[in-house]
Amino acid sequence: MSHACTDQQHHRDVSSAEVTSVDEGRVVLDAIDASIRELVLRRREVSQQVQQLRRAAGGARIEHTRENQILAGYGDALGRSGVSLGLAVLEICRGQAPTPRAQS
Repeated sequence: MSHACTDQQHHRDVSSAEVTSVDEGRVVLDAIDASIRELVLRRREVSQQVQQLRRAAGGARIEHTRENQILAGYGDALGRSGVSLGLAVLEICRGQAPTPRAQS
């Protein structure tokens, strides 16, 4: 049994808190998960742009003080597991560090 979202299911209003069946709940959860994935992908795009701008201005690619603020927000909202989620989001959004060039 597939639980993939159709376009119609994805556009369902996921803000209502009550579901009346397991299948309906799964449809809502699938739509929420799809929205989370879309948001993380958008966050990664913006994060990479910010990293490029910061590096062009002579700054570091990663700003640990800022990351700690982000993790605190996840922790405040979601508890200890929220920090783990925040770390995963940051890891996805950081991208790869530039590979050091071999010296000749």
